[in-house]
Amino acid sequence: MHVRRNNKCLGAGLGVFATLTLPVGVRFGPYRGEITKEIVSKYCWQIYDQNNKPKHVVDAADEDRSNWMRYVNCSRHWNEQNLLAYQYKGQLYYRTIKIVPRFTELLVFYGSEFASFLDVDLRLYNSPPQIQVFKMAMRPII
Repeated sequence: MHVRRNNKCLGAGLGVFATLTLPVGVRFGPYRGEITKEIVSKYCWQIYDQNNKPKHVVDAADEDRSNWMRYVNCSRHWNEQNLLAYQYKGQLYYRTIKIVPRFTELLVFYGSEFASFLDVDLRLYNSPPQIQVFKMAMRPII
């Protein structure tokens, strides 16, 4: 993985890009950070207990106490998402849900509540992508 500036999404800062093609099912993690009780930064993930009740928060705001996973950005549209965040034995992991070509940014959906906190427009996220089709003028090659 390679962390570098994200040029696609204004204000996203750094992003994580694949240095080689990743197949479906590649697991990354766990997500590292400080264990807290409250969501206080944009680098937080809520961890739940076996009864689906909030247990604690992993806050990766401190670069010295986190890992590269803190730089994975939120997908702007469902079709962009190539990672799924999931919890296993009280820790958070990401898993590829589609083939990720080399040089492609890794993107995960943060969940509706946290996406709203980050001002992600959920109406746009859930709507079908806008595709434009252009008619190509055919000319003989000389």
